[in-house]
Amino acid sequence: MAPLKVFVSYAHKDKLQTEVARLVEWLNGQEGIQAVADCLHAAAPPPQGWQTWMLHEIEAADVVLCICGQAYKKGFEKRDGGGKGLAYEGAIVTTELYESRGWNEKFYPILSQADAGRFVPTLLQPWNNYIALAEREKILRLIQHKQHKRTDTTQARPEHPPPSTKPAEGEGKPLPPAGPRKKKHPPAWVLALGMLLVALGMAYAFMRKAPEWQAIGNTLSSQTWTDGKAYSVYIEGNFDFSQARFMRLTFESNQAGTQFLLRLVPEGADLDSMVGVRWSLLRIPAEGVVEVPLKASAFGLKPADMSRLMHIAILSGNNAWERPLGQDAKARATFQQIEIR
Repeated sequence: MAPLKVFVSYAHKDKLQTEVARLVEWLNGQEGIQAVADCLHAAAPPPQGWQTWMLHEIEAADVVLCICGQAYKKGFEKRDGGGKGLAYEGAIVTTELYESRGWNEKFYPILSQADAGRFVPTLLQPWNNYIALAEREKILRLIQHKQHKRTDTTQARPEHPPPSTKPAEGEGKPLPPAGPRKKKHPPAWVLALGMLLVALGMAYAFMRKAPEWQAIGNTLSSQTWTDGKAYSVYIEGNFDFSQARFMRLTFESNQAGTQFLLRLVPEGADLDSMVGVRWSLLRIPAEGVVEVPLKASAFGLKPADMSRLMHIAILSGNNAWERPLGQDAKARATFQQIEIR
């Protein structure tokens, strides 16, 4: 069976060339996968030109991984500051989704960082599974899911036997079996229509007023755990996050690079247990603002728990419940404000 073709789409302005090149190299080391990205043409552009190369690679791909960062969203949605190449790729993706009537088993957003969910293009939001670029095993499972579906389809027995090519008596020689159908490129008007739909989608998103951020408190308590290597900053009260989709944490700018875990504890839970911990490490960026999707399952909670929270904590330092955080014990994250929307 031919290898599964994977195309990796990303924005150069997000400065992810090294990470993408490593991902492509790693994927190509997996059985049955052929991955490609423009970093493989770093020495020289493809002979057919970048535009034709992008069109052919996206069309031929079985899976397209869209690495979503701030520049990617701008380029895909043709906003100010976005790249031209990515705008062209966005039009191709939009056209394929339009022709499939929104049925998608090919284009998957991958977050450039764990907290980059806000940078997923509006068109791709329905297929966001919050997988980050660093989570290679999750990316591999996503691709392998497509491999298994293709294998199941290939091995399925047909309901009816194929028609015989043997001619009836007195007829001429049988026709040779039909060869593989050549894939036609979409006409220019289809691409133009796709670009128009993207523009309309951007206009709709611009006119639709996003809910305002709501501050929930900034009075902090803190504690250093007994081993001197773990540090917790928290607030307590009665919090209802049942209608909230995102949390925004604002940190001091001098804490950039510090890694931490986020914890939400519902009423009645034991604070000394590991209840409510989101085990995916978060990192404070240079601007000091981190946005986190509020999915109850990511914290090991039930949806009903989100309406009766009593404790919100940031866990930093060297470890949390003996789990290493990959940094010095003095690396402490102290948030200034928490907001939700």
